[in-house]
Amino acid sequence: LPALRTRLRDAAWRHAGVIRSAEGMARGLAEAEALHATIAAVRTEVPRERILRQDLLGAALSLRAILTASLGRPESRGCFIRSDFPDQDDRRWLKNSRLSWDPSANRFRLAHVEAAAGEADAA
Repeated sequence: LPALRTRLRDAAWRHAGVIRSAEGMARGLAEAEALHATIAAVRTEVPRERILRQDLLGAALSLRAILTASLGRPESRGCFIRSDFPDQDDRRWLKNSRLSWDPSANRFRLAHVEAAAGEADAA
């Protein structure tokens, strides 16, 4: 489990850092999905290992959510910079991202929702 924690942390750093690209995020998502499956298959013997396993499953799921949402927004905004889309695109992207979990597909689904009145001014 400690080695899997290191691999997960490294994947997050490489693929979900401040500067991202579609290619890197897609690789990171595939890596996070594989790590999640590997962590889920680990059998634990003692409570400390069970706690670490659950923490790592949550971290892998969070990384998958971050990368799924990030892939769906082809622009840079705030401190999130896409090297392949360096500009902020208010005309097309004053929207909220809504992520939902699809257990049958074992992945997140992404939808974009128009910003409510007043939310666009805050962006």
